Amino acid sequence: MRSDDDPYDDANPTPPDERRRSWHTHGTIYLLHFSRPLAHARHYLGFAQDHVSRVAEHQAGNGAALTRAAHRAGIEMRLVRTWEGNMRDERALKGNHNLRLLCPECAGGLREEARLRMRRHRERKKRRAAGWASWLKA
Repeated sequence: MRSDDDPYDDANPTPPDERRRSWHTHGTIYLLHFSRPLAHARHYLGFAQDHVSRVAEHQAGNGAALTRAAHRAGIEMRLVRTWEGNMRDERALKGNHNLRLLCPECAGGLREEARLRMRRHRERKKRRAAGWASWLKA
């Protein structure tokens, strides 16, 4: 039973103002890079008000399920990037599902891949142009 002056609901002990505030609470969004892949995952993105202690928890094997599994597998986790924001910002970044684009360690490899793709594209373009040129001359 709930009285009018009781800020708590029996079904949900967290006051509505605190639930709403938690999404807007300002803190740090952090990106952990795994030294080698764990199944499909190479990164972990998280949010904390005190990201230094939270990252230490992850590295000690006491964090989220993914980082606990990585720790058990002997995979090293490094903090590679941080952003100021709230949990909504973290959700938006997680929704992108391509954290390697945000990772400075992976981005170098992506740039090299992009250069190679561009080089192959130019070579194909030259071959096609040469093919058309020979057809027009005939």
